Amino acid sequence: NNMPKDGDENGSAADVLKKGDEWR
Repeated sequence: NNMPKDGDENGSAADVLKKGDEWR
């Protein structure tokens, strides 16, 4: 679940992790 959606380009690993959690 490491898809570059929103926040990945921002450079926020925490944001990406949070998004992955929401995608669950």
